[in-house]
Amino acid sequence: MSSNEAQNKRDNYSGHSMCFLKKNTNKHMKYLKWIIGIIVGATLGFSYWYFIGCNSGTCAITSSPINSTIYGGLMGVLLVNTFAGNRKEKIENKQL
Repeated sequence: MSSNEAQNKRDNYSGHSMCFLKKNTNKHMKYLKWIIGIIVGATLGFSYWYFIGCNSGTCAITSSPINSTIYGGLMGVLLVNTFAGNRKEKIENKQL
């Protein structure tokens, strides 16, 4: 096997591995957006309880820091999903 053939095999292998990484990166980015949404939302939910809260204890969400943190995390995920649509569908709709 000549050195050119060996170089071509290395180039082909690295190309395939990069394609594999690119596919997995898209999946990871989706989950990364969700995780960021949960963290930001939970932080804002806890901050709302800490700074504003509910003094009487009759508020279902803001009377407990656990409830407001969970609710904030849920709202964060929903907000991220609202703005993070499927790009393929958007591109296809623009072309039509």
